[in-house]
Amino acid sequence: MKVLQGINSSCIDLIYLDPPFNKNDTFVGSGKRIKEIKNYFLHLQKIGEFLDEDFDQIFQEENPASFKDIWKKSHVNAEAYTEIADRKPELIPYLEAVRQSTPSGGYYYLIFMVIRLLEMHRTLKDTGSIYLHCDPTMSHYLKGLLDIIFGKENFKNEIVWKRHGVGGSSKSIGKVHDIIFYYVKTPQAKYNPVSIPLTEKQKAVFRMSDTKGIFKTDHLEAQPAMQGGGSHYTYKGYTPELGWLISQEKLKKMDEEGYVHWTKLGKPRRKYYLHEKEGIHINDLWTDFMGIPPMSKERLGYPTQKPLKLLERIIKSSSQEGDWVLDPFCGCATTCLAAESLNRQWIGIDRGKQTYYMLYYRLRNTYPPRQEEKTPPTIHLERKPPIRTDLREDEIKELVQRKQAKENISKIRKKLKHKLSPKDKENAKSSLYEAQAGKCRDCDTYLHPKELTLDHIHPQAKEGIDDLENLQLLCYRCHNLKRLS
Repeated sequence: MKVLQGINSSCIDLIYLDPPFNKNDTFVGSGKRIKEIKNYFLHLQKIGEFLDEDFDQIFQEENPASFKDIWKKSHVNAEAYTEIADRKPELIPYLEAVRQSTPSGGYYYLIFMVIRLLEMHRTLKDTGSIYLHCDPTMSHYLKGLLDIIFGKENFKNEIVWKRHGVGGSSKSIGKVHDIIFYYVKTPQAKYNPVSIPLTEKQKAVFRMSDTKGIFKTDHLEAQPAMQGGGSHYTYKGYTPELGWLISQEKLKKMDEEGYVHWTKLGKPRRKYYLHEKEGIHINDLWTDFMGIPPMSKERLGYPTQKPLKLLERIIKSSSQEGDWVLDPFCGCATTCLAAESLNRQWIGIDRGKQTYYMLYYRLRNTYPPRQEEKTPPTIHLERKPPIRTDLREDEIKELVQRKQAKENISKIRKKLKHKLSPKDKENAKSSLYEAQAGKCRDCDTYLHPKELTLDHIHPQAKEGIDDLENLQLLCYRCHNLKRLS
């Protein structure tokens, strides 16, 4: 999180994230594959090509590729709720509704995601895009967050990716797909059409031929299922009942260039030549490749590793050469590898210390073009969070004040257990007043401290605890309205 906070605003072109899915489970990696990679580095150390004092310590872990996807209150920073309310208050009612309807783990998982998505939105350029990889466990909740943070109008696609071909059973329907939400920062976002090659079955549809080559035909006139019909005019004596799909000028030009086929019944149809068909533009259902096979050399022992093809498609479609690509949960660095191979600049963030070694290994061993280069690309490993260089003086002052307010709240929290004494409440009110910038949390009105009252966000009557994390300041009007609701 600190790394994201240190990245300048509006400097990233594309973000792909494959965060935890809130599966309430522990994922165990393949120790055998990790051991092979460790032996590779041991060999480099022996011949003096890789000297790193942290290497031995990191690979002493039993299985560095394993992780827990189980969420508790302790995983969320105590001040996260206040930060969300300050930066995007419309998220609060949504999160509270989720808190009422899901197990507590789901609520804390979403808090964890929200504060990171807010930073990602800030770092994206106006021409940037974000792809969030998840599965049906939390996809419906995550889409709600994305709609609020990025705007419903900037939602582009819910991509369904078939990750494996295992079917269902006699007791249930098989679960074979993941979800990838695709949003843009603004309508000016970049997009490059991506096509997939025609299959032999698709090529077999091209059965007709003329002097220009083999072709197939398709409708030029509107069909019954179409909304609004088409353009109405007569061309060469033919008038379709529901109208044409294209203008008269365009139809005439196509006919003159030999792209109109007239049937024996005198109906015109559009020609598509096989030699001009590079492929089919992708849609939101991706089934042409699946997850990495168990015995593939691409597999590195990570239980949730995604295939290189998936990241290459995303990067090709929403960025250009030289653009910056960010993966804030980069794991075994597949995004970084794909970005490097496509001549993009990239940033990978991960808590796992082994990520650096995975990328080092992959760039020199599993990506063939790099093996031929005399000088492999340099990987800059930064262990300390970056410092923003784009802040104005007033923004710096605001961040300092916010940080101080958070520190004051943290000091008070350390002294609290379950019950607040009168003095604790007085201190809490003072810190919250500073954290909320002197405003009522609901109506956003600036008021004197005496005109604001402490309120439990989650009512005590509904098991809300008497804890600073569960407190806010409301004006008396909003407080009374809440009590009556």
